[in-house]
Amino acid sequence: MIQANCNRCGKIWQVPDAKKAYSCKECGGQVNTALVCHHCEEGNPPDSLFCEKCGQELGVDSVQTNQATEEDIDFRLAKNELARLRRAVHAVRSFYIITAVFSAFFAVIGFLLMLTSPEPGVVLAFLVTLCVLMANIAGALRVTKEPFFWALSIASLNTIATLLILPGRGFIFQVAIVTIAVALWACVSKAGRAQKILDAHPNLSLSRSGTRPNVQQTHVGKSRLGRQAKKKRKELLVLGGIIAVVLIVGLLLALLVTADPTVDKKTQAFEEAWLKNDTIALSNLFAPEKRAKGSKNLARTMQRRGWTERPPTIGEAQIETEGKNRASVTYKIGSGQLITRWKLSTKGQWQLLSVETAGFVALSGPEQSIARFKSTWESADTIGLIDSFALEQAGRARRIISRAFRRPGWQDNPPKFLDYTIDVLRDERIRVTFRMQGFEMPSTWECRSPFWKIVRLKIPRP
Repeated sequence: MIQANCNRCGKIWQVPDAKKAYSCKECGGQVNTALVCHHCEEGNPPDSLFCEKCGQELGVDSVQTNQATEEDIDFRLAKNELARLRRAVHAVRSFYIITAVFSAFFAVIGFLLMLTSPEPGVVLAFLVTLCVLMANIAGALRVTKEPFFWALSIASLNTIATLLILPGRGFIFQVAIVTIAVALWACVSKAGRAQKILDAHPNLSLSRSGTRPNVQQTHVGKSRLGRQAKKKRKELLVLGGIIAVVLIVGLLLALLVTADPTVDKKTQAFEEAWLKNDTIALSNLFAPEKRAKGSKNLARTMQRRGWTERPPTIGEAQIETEGKNRASVTYKIGSGQLITRWKLSTKGQWQLLSVETAGFVALSGPEQSIARFKSTWESADTIGLIDSFALEQAGRARRIISRAFRRPGWQDNPPKFLDYTIDVLRDERIRVTFRMQGFEMPSTWECRSPFWKIVRLKIPRP
């Protein structure tokens, strides 16, 4: 067996006869090591000194048949350049594979979430992730065949994603994703050059061997080849632009559909339920963990305000957001305000946390209500005293008053008030301390429009 080199790809082969020409199994080139006599043009083994046919000396004028032609030199240069570009194309392929792995991971999580809570946002996120997974698998498989198109696609998609997630991130994260985007666009230019070489030499490939087996090299005129390559690049650019536009529209639609809902719809539902005095609808607006307590507090507020039968008309909603997951909505009601506080749940729904009132002024100041209580106390009018208490405190008031006036001498001659002091605890809530001969009696009052009512009274022990 004799060693021989292919005149196109340079691969070394073992051939049985040095005088015969063989076809290269890799690129289809010619494998031959014979020396051709300049006198009789007979082929001779490469180590021959004299021609076996005519006996002439095989000197420097003899021609070796595997000497490269102009096309062969161009082929070898193209193969060497393609070998240098292979690393950039394979880097894009690795990026596709890594992205596919992450997409598969998130697709599995999205599928499990979809089984537990099949909401539209979860289903859409799963479908988008599945489409990204399919696109990445296709890119990983086809990028070595069509490097320019698939490199352009992943670079465009990565750039769009970078522009969407870049704001508000940390500096290190921003530098990292921008570096990845720049590196991908650098790979696009190299992939474009690799695509041009593959178009000019169909028997070359981006595989390890660098050639496609059983593909014959065809030589086409340079002008025609240039026109074909230019036309193909133009088609790829148009197709890449269409893909980029589709990706942008798809991302914008996905962001629009999966965006967090605003609190406006829930405030409209609250306003409608408030005007209809629909306590059940109002209760359903509360978060599950706040529903019992919130409904009870709301019912108490409406009762002490006298809104049980007919709630007052509320003004225009003034919305103030507190971060992404919190909001407070204020309504104007007469001289006061109705304040509702909301939160965004993990399922993307706004839920009511509390309903508060502020700024309401009673038709009369606390002095008139205090004077009425003082008068009924000194006259031992137990019914009038109980009426001074808030409605929800009526049962407790009866026990307190009954116990107090069972003391010796109090029923006929209760102790007189010397004076009292008022301390403001918070809006619409005060502490009134009554001073009597030898002791003090503290009480807590709240504004229950249109009067002030006692919510707590502590009668000292004798």
